[in-house]
Amino acid sequence: MRLRVVVVVLVLLLAGLLSGLLTGCGEPPVVTPELVAAAQRQWPTATAAQLLHGREVLMTKCTVCHGVRQPADHPPAVWQGYIEVMSPRAQLDDQQRADLLRYVLAGNELAGHQQK
Repeated sequence: MRLRVVVVVLVLLLAGLLSGLLTGCGEPPVVTPELVAAAQRQWPTATAAQLLHGREVLMTKCTVCHGVRQPADHPPAVWQGYIEVMSPRAQLDDQQRADLLRYVLAGNELAGHQQK
């Protein structure tokens, strides 16, 4: 009986782990007026279209290898380093890189991280 309980618990834990790996932690934040305002605090000319494009880059380029990531997953300096290093590997052009950076840093600010 005890072995059966252990097996059931292990199966449930494994199922939860696989589910998390397959679905990530949910979709990154949608572009809202609050997200645009956060971006405009750093880039006054930032637009919703740029942020939508940045989110699209995150979802189509980054998640292929890294799974779904949230802007709050890393502090701003870490995001900047990752984007700088990974842009050539992901074959991002300058606009994709800029829009991705705007999106994750604006989302990061809304999540409460401070720019450093």
